[in-house]
Amino acid sequence: MFFIKDGKTEYKIVVKAPASERVEFAVKEWTDFILEATSCQMQTAEEGYTGKAVVLSYTDKGNEGYRIYTENGNYCVEGYCEKGLIYGVYGLLRRIVGLIFYTSDVYDIQKGDIEFKELDEERIPDIPSRAIGSVPIASSVLDEPLTKKEFRMGISSSGDNWGINSHSYFKILPPEKYKELHPDWYTQGDDGKNLCMSNLEMRGEFVTQLKRIILDHPKSKYFMLGHEDHEYGCECKGCLKAVECYDGLTGILELEFTNEVVKEINAWVKQEKIERELVFVTFAYVHSIAPPVKKVGNTYVPLFDFKLEKNIGVMIAPLFARGDKSYFDDENCHGRSTCHYDIYGYKMKDIFLGWRAIMDKLFVWSYCNDFCETLAPFNCWDGLEGNYRGYKDINVEYVFEEAAYNRIVPNFHYLRPYVLSKLMWNTNCSLESAIDEFIEGFYGANAAPYMRKYFDYLRDCCRKITSEKGRPMLYIRLDDFSDLTMPEYWSVDVLKEALRLHEEVVAHADEEYKARVEEEGFPIWFIMLARYHHRITDEERYEMAKRATAVMEKYDLLVRGEGIPFVYLQKIKTFVDSPYFRKVKKK
Repeated sequence: MFFIKDGKTEYKIVVKAPASERVEFAVKEWTDFILEATSCQMQTAEEGYTGKAVVLSYTDKGNEGYRIYTENGNYCVEGYCEKGLIYGVYGLLRRIVGLIFYTSDVYDIQKGDIEFKELDEERIPDIPSRAIGSVPIASSVLDEPLTKKEFRMGISSSGDNWGINSHSYFKILPPEKYKELHPDWYTQGDDGKNLCMSNLEMRGEFVTQLKRIILDHPKSKYFMLGHEDHEYGCECKGCLKAVECYDGLTGILELEFTNEVVKEINAWVKQEKIERELVFVTFAYVHSIAPPVKKVGNTYVPLFDFKLEKNIGVMIAPLFARGDKSYFDDENCHGRSTCHYDIYGYKMKDIFLGWRAIMDKLFVWSYCNDFCETLAPFNCWDGLEGNYRGYKDINVEYVFEEAAYNRIVPNFHYLRPYVLSKLMWNTNCSLESAIDEFIEGFYGANAAPYMRKYFDYLRDCCRKITSEKGRPMLYIRLDDFSDLTMPEYWSVDVLKEALRLHEEVVAHADEEYKARVEEEGFPIWFIMLARYHHRITDEERYEMAKRATAVMEKYDLLVRGEGIPFVYLQKIKTFVDSPYFRKVKKK
């Protein structure tokens, strides 16, 4: 029995769901991919149709999962919400035409006739809400709604569901509007880099503006009440006294402020009979990373005496942790300023478990590259499986993974979202298998074994930097470590071997994959040109710089951005354009 044969089918699409943009999107994705795979233009059934069908529906079951199954010779996609319907459409396409997305625009699909096959499959993501800050996938920082790029990669919640997110204090009380008239609303002694948590007048206006934001976002569930991207250093009498009472833990002061704000909001919601779930999230980040608890044996005792509102969550953002160990590994500590080890004596595991002990709702803002030098080969891979299995164990509700979010930086840039999405949906999936799948699909079967060898070589180099040089893989360089691209970590011989392995990949790549394969050499070209240009010939230097410059121009890397070594890249570009090397080019 055939579902589609010779570009024809007796099946029609039956939509049993209220009309909406997302339902229309699900239908369009289905019809477009079926057309590409089979040359069959499926039609949507008119009301009263009783023939063979692909039935699309959704019911609210409180998660973003789906069930795909066959019934009475029909294919059925049941989403457990609107998003779940879209993911379910992709799930059914995966089963019948082998659709696999490596990026939102690069995918495999089998073409030809489709036999009807019985199936029954349910999938519910292990991480309920999932976001990845990596271009071209929309970043949580941008507050954008979900796009095709995110849906195709299985991502659910960047701007979506968030009325306000990220560092949001100044979004609620912008200094340009309030600071001149109310300088005491902002932190004293550090030029107002955050809000003054002990100022009651400020808190009153904060609540007023937050009410406005809630009303302006009638479909949003989450609202981030997150401090700005600076240490808390208010020196007003109220804050100094409060921090002294809390044994120096400024995070408790912030938690108390958030709790009082949410208490007022909850009373207002009840009074105004606002019928929707609202969750308010505070940061555990930089100065507020340490949970306000004391560890006694294997339990965590709160260091505060106020009762937390039930709809408060915490966003744990371990910026000063290491990326090559799971956060739940005893060897992963949280650094502070000048030292890799946490000044409070906390292991990352205790930070997560400590917050779990006092909070019902946990959120994570994690990282997966070096934000001081995004061109450095970086071993984030060894910690990922442990992270995601740990998240599931403690019921993390939302994970945002921040990578190179403002530019595409060729450094296995597209591999990260692919692997992360796999783990977000199934925390027990094999990291190594996911890497293999991506490498074969994205770089081509002929180049895949050689690309895997090159990838493994760089990963092993990073492991040796940690084990032999004592340099952990940090998301941001602390003062007691050098930049990860420094010669002390990458000898010229190591780089030359990496170059040899990369050229071997290029030599085996099919033409359609050449550009993707070629640009993965960019991090090695950069380190060689920045640190060892005197160790190679003029001809080698020019050729390498020319290839690097082509990548820079393709991805607009000559414009400043976080973690992009702008000065060095400009030098490389200037070098290629210099009169001296025009002579080299002519040789």
